[in-house]
Order: sequence, then C-alpha cells, then structure tokens
Amino acid sequence: MVTIEQKLSMFSKLLHRSMNDKFTEEMEKLRSEYAEKLAKNREEADSEAEDILRRSLKRAEAEKTEIASRSRINIKKAQMEVRERLFNTMLSRLTDRIRSFILSQEYGGYIASITKKLACAELTGSNLIILMTQADIDKHGELLKKELGEQQRELEFRVAGDDIIGGFIAIDTGSGIRMDFSIKTLLEDNHGYIMQELFRALDAGGAAAASNGSDR
Repeated sequence: MVTIEQKLSMFSKLLHRSMNDKFTEEMEKLRSEYAEKLAKNREEADSEAEDILRRSLKRAEAEKTEIASRSRINIKKAQMEVRERLFNTMLSRLTDRIRSFILSQEYGGYIASITKKLACAELTGSNLIILMTQADIDKHGELLKKELGEQQRELEFRVAGDDIIGGFIAIDTGSGIRMDFSIKTLLEDNHGYIMQELFRALDAGGAAAASNGSDR
C-alpha cells in the first residue's frame, strides 16, 4: 500500500520535473528569441555599416573624380600657358632673325620677288602708293621702280611704321585695292601654322622623352 508520504514524495518529484521541463522550455525559448534578435541586430548593423561604407565610397569616388577633373584642367591650363610662352619666345626670336635678314644682301632678292608678284596683279590705276620703312625706301626704292618700270605706273613712296618689319604695302589708287606684302602680315597669316609646327615638335619631344624614361 502506498502511503501518503510516498504519494507526496512522488507528487513533489513530478512537480519538480514539470518545473524543470518548463524552465528548460522557457530557457530554450529565451535562447531562441535572443539568437533571433541577435541575428536581426547583426544583420541591421551589417546593413547600416554597408550603407555607410557605400555612401562613403560614393562620396570618396565623387571627390576623387572632382579632384582628378580639377587636376586635368590645371595641367591643361599649365600646358597651354607654357606653350603660349614658348610660342611668344619663338616668335620673338624669329622676328629678331628676320630683322637680321633685312640687313643682309639677300633681302634685296626678297623685295624683288614680292615686287614681281605685285607686277603680275591686275591693277587699273596708273598710280601706286608704296608704304615701306624709311630704311627700305632709301635702300630698295630704286629696285621697285626698276621692277615696275615697264608698266608705266607712277610710284609714290610713303613711310610706314617699323611695325611692318619689312616688305611693303601697295595701294592701287585706281581701284583702291590694298595689297599687303609686309613681313608683319606674313607672320600673322602664318601664326596658326607656326604654332602647329611648334606644338608638333613639343609633342614629339615629349613622347621621345617619355619613351627614353620608360626604357630606363
């Protein structure tokens, strides 16, 4: 026969086991909820971190692009400034050489050649105004008269400023046509070509320097 004490002991054990099972179940539930919340928080944290990183990278890339663009513009500007200075220097030296040429014996041949071009022009007037520097009138005026003598035109020499450098400007009084054979205009008309040749030489020199540097 089961005594009351035995029944109480059995009930106590069953209650204790039930409590243990309930506690274990609750603990498992809590562990599961904690793990789920932890995973969710970790996912949210990772997502936020990735978003911050993505924004930072995007901002950094934009800043990098802006800096690179600014750098390219500054380099291009510096290149153009250097090229402009080189062009002006070259033009100045070329002008100096031309002024030396004007003082040489060969310059008379040049005046004769452009005078022949003037003689071939279809002019209607019987009077030509020739603008030259005073030095050229004194030295080469008779040469022009000789070259144009067959056309029976009256020549009137007028002093032009030294800014024409050399050569002459002819004005046909009959038609009002003005023919500019001055060296100043010759240089101005060829600025584009001179600049192109200078830049081509600079680019070729830069490419050669880069090639030599890479070979080392």
